[in-house]
Amino acid sequence: MPLKLIISNTKDESFHLELEMIQEKITLGRDDSNLVILPDDKKVVSRQHAEIYVEDGTYYLTDKGSRNGTFINNNKLKPDYPYVLDDGSEFGIGNYNIQAKITQQPDQSVERTVFITNPFTDDSNTLVEFFKVLEKKYQEEDPSFRDDFLSEAFQKTFEELGESEVLKNFMEGADKEDEPDSGSTRTVAPVPERKDNQIIQILLKFIVQLIQVISKFRTEFVGATLIQTKDSLQVQSHESLQNYLFDPNLSPQDAQKRFKLLQDEIEKVIMHQVALLDGYRGSIQDGVPELLKELNPLILKRELSKEKFNIGPLSIPKKIIPLLIEMKTLNQIEKILYNLSQEDRGVFEKKYFRPAFIKRYLEIISTGQKLQSNSEQ
Repeated sequence: MPLKLIISNTKDESFHLELEMIQEKITLGRDDSNLVILPDDKKVVSRQHAEIYVEDGTYYLTDKGSRNGTFINNNKLKPDYPYVLDDGSEFGIGNYNIQAKITQQPDQSVERTVFITNPFTDDSNTLVEFFKVLEKKYQEEDPSFRDDFLSEAFQKTFEELGESEVLKNFMEGADKEDEPDSGSTRTVAPVPERKDNQIIQILLKFIVQLIQVISKFRTEFVGATLIQTKDSLQVQSHESLQNYLFDPNLSPQDAQKRFKLLQDEIEKVIMHQVALLDGYRGSIQDGVPELLKELNPLILKRELSKEKFNIGPLSIPKKIIPLLIEMKTLNQIEKILYNLSQEDRGVFEKKYFRPAFIKRYLEIISTGQKLQSNSEQ
């Protein structure tokens, strides 16, 4: 039996929505994973607020443990307890009032001849005439400005219509290729993707590349071993990630869990960028002093003063001859500078700057993980 939900909003008299539902289970709530999404900036409506399901031809309404409850005739429903929905039953969720209309299916055993008239034909013809007028006016305008003006006018139209289902169907119909004749062998080009799908493809590809680059960086540069748990986001390509996220067989709960994993992965990408900057600062702040420490004359003199030189049977401390210490110190500095100039730049970087970088980088990553963990608790 088809179910129609008539939805109004007590805070917005202009709000009116009618939905024809044929699913056996209908979820309602604030979260985008629900079949019936009830937007609510004040969060009176819970993410997964209520559920309607059909069993043996009877519809039942269940509150899913929502924070502010579901009401029938001003009576608050007991969480997770099924209430029968009759034809015309009304229930409240936040500021939304929802009426259930249950339509009996026609008897399939009776053959009927139904003549259907397309209700949109006249309006479509009017639209054709409108575009003819618009085309004539376009041709009469100055070519230097007409494209910009027309684009601006259409943009305003699209903004006002917003999520119009009619507009979506119109745009999809405009994109479709004509079907070939049954006897034709020509190849039909695939239907171009909608802009929103193209954006999703670009973003998923970008996210996959970022994850792979960061994984390689941590393994090869930092030397950190990344442990994949059973809840880790496994990614080989943006196609596999898309299939993972948009699997049509997923339950709303599993879909939400996978999107949460994606959100966590994106937060790791952001934290990686922050850690890179702080690691660079650390390599300069801590690495440079480490380098200068080897070239510090005072330290070199102190070490050389501990040495002795032998004259026959006598062992004389070098510190009693200051000039000798000065010469030795200068020679030592020249030797260190020569060795540094001859070393491979990679060895030089690993010795003085990378340890400080890795230390600061991992500190930021660890801090970010702790903050994320605390926010989830």
